[in-house]
Formats: sequence, C-alpha cells, structure tokens
Amino acid sequence: MSTTKELPKKSRDLINSSLWLTIKVSLVSFVTTFSGFLMSFPAEHAVQETGLPRTMLGYNRDFLVDGQWYFLAASILSLVFALRSWIKLSK
Repeated sequence: MSTTKELPKKSRDLINSSLWLTIKVSLVSFVTTFSGFLMSFPAEHAVQETGLPRTMLGYNRDFLVDGQWYFLAASILSLVFALRSWIKLSK
C-alpha cells in the first residue's frame, strides 16, 4: 500500500510540462554539442592563416580541436538528462 496521496491534477500537469521542457532543451543541447564534435574533425586538418584571419578563424579552429572530447562528453550528458526525464515522465 502506498502511503503517499495522489497528486492533484494541476501539480501533475506542472511536473509533466517541466519534464517535457527538460527533454526538449536536452535534445537541442545534444544536437548543438554533437555538431561541434563532428565539426572538430575537419578543423584538425585546416591550415591556420596569418594576420587578421588568423586571429578570427584560428582561435575558432583551436576551440573546436581542443574541445573535441568535451563536446562529446556534453552531448552524452545531454542525452542522459533527456532519457532520465523521459523515464520519469513515463512512470
């Protein structure tokens, strides 16, 4: 027997809407970070320019290449949050 009372409908609706919001935001975060991970592979072989293009594009290249595995870790973490919310929502 359960000792907890059934939640009111309004509370259930608020919890469900927050879980759906978490799922949506986590999936958007996954797409963004995974695309950064995929873009880091072609950026490894890019040649850096000198002068002004070096300062603008070179640092973006360094950011992609140096953060390659952090992008993958962030995308996996985003999927974990989405799956966790999905499991809580389906209960």
